[in-house]
Amino acid sequence: MGSIPLILKNLSVVDPQSEFNHQNVDIKIEGNIISQIGPANTISDEKSIVHEFEQAFVSPGWVDMHVHLSDPGFEHKETLSQLANAAKSGGFTAIMCSPNVSPPVDSAFHINSLKTRTHGLGVEFLFTGCITSHAEGKELAEVYDMHQAGAIGYGDGNHPIQKAGIVMRALQYLKAFDGLLIMSPEDKSISGTGQMEEGLISTRLGLKGIPEIAESIAVSRDLDLYQYNPGRLHIQPVTSKEGISRIKAVKENHPELSVGTNLYYLILNDESLLTFDPDYKVFPPLKTEDGQKFLIEALQSGWIDTLGSGHHPQGPEEKKVEFEIAEPGMLGLQTFFALANTYLIREEKISLSKLIELIAINPRKILKQPSVSVSINAEANLTIFDTGMDWKFSSDKIPSRAKNSPFIGQSFTGKPLATFYQGELSFSNL
Repeated sequence: MGSIPLILKNLSVVDPQSEFNHQNVDIKIEGNIISQIGPANTISDEKSIVHEFEQAFVSPGWVDMHVHLSDPGFEHKETLSQLANAAKSGGFTAIMCSPNVSPPVDSAFHINSLKTRTHGLGVEFLFTGCITSHAEGKELAEVYDMHQAGAIGYGDGNHPIQKAGIVMRALQYLKAFDGLLIMSPEDKSISGTGQMEEGLISTRLGLKGIPEIAESIAVSRDLDLYQYNPGRLHIQPVTSKEGISRIKAVKENHPELSVGTNLYYLILNDESLLTFDPDYKVFPPLKTEDGQKFLIEALQSGWIDTLGSGHHPQGPEEKKVEFEIAEPGMLGLQTFFALANTYLIREEKISLSKLIELIAINPRKILKQPSVSVSINAEANLTIFDTGMDWKFSSDKIPSRAKNSPFIGQSFTGKPLATFYQGELSFSNL
């Protein structure tokens, strides 16, 4: 594209931060800056590249705060470039990545290596570092060195910390440079080898259940330590009623405390497991129908700050096996908006503006990243999408070898069309 100006025509703005919110506009971008915004079909320039849209929306670029890396160490599932393509295809301009690769991201060297390898892939990679060495939960990692290298936050990802003393020291140490602790709540001594949420369905299937208290007791512990050592704490994914209720009570006095969950907990419940399909196996496990309804109510009430995809690639070796030995996780980036639009927005459970807050505005506030807005003289970091387009998700659109999505072959309404990030307009391949 070079330095040729770009004009995006006939887009409806969804951005509560923008004076153009809810307006139908044309947007002119020069280089990487929004130079002009005017009423639809009023901006023209023979020297510009023009893209016209019909019934499409534009918002600040979306951020996914819960993405599992597979590279390095598990490239047979998904490489970094494939991950970037999945993110752009799904409408995301930024993704926050867990540190659970091989070797784990627990040093400045690992952060710098990942930054080098992801440069120029058309998506902003936000890397988290392990809070403990090798994510083993025994001693703090080289946290300050990772901070200087550009780590966005710290946590052991899908290796929840079991020792309260480690969590307390992490909060104390991170406070020195305003670091963000990201906790995945689970008491492994309770969850053990459970396969799904404890309840009627687990009993019916004869699968060992995981009591909800395995999460809520870990949330309570972390909140107690946080109140003793206030700092920056983000807990995700939270799925339990008692866990969210405790967080709500603490947030009244500590509004900087934040909580996230994954979209699939709002769309699916444990009845999906009646088929023993390993693609529905995630961790924490899908909730009961009552638990699912509570999470939707919590989202509507503003108790949840961010909504992630929980994107977790697994190859055939990990998924095309018996349910009990299958690895947890499902793909989520490419189907995120389609699911949210089809099952939340169109069913009037949340508004489109609320979704944009959850995936474009709140994440950047929590991560203390520069805000992004559809505004004149702002950096052009945009997602363009259609809320009325019907389409079917097919496996040939998945860029990685991992195909572990239960939504392959399903039809949806609502589709990401393109992203604009760092001077590049990338059209979705969906």
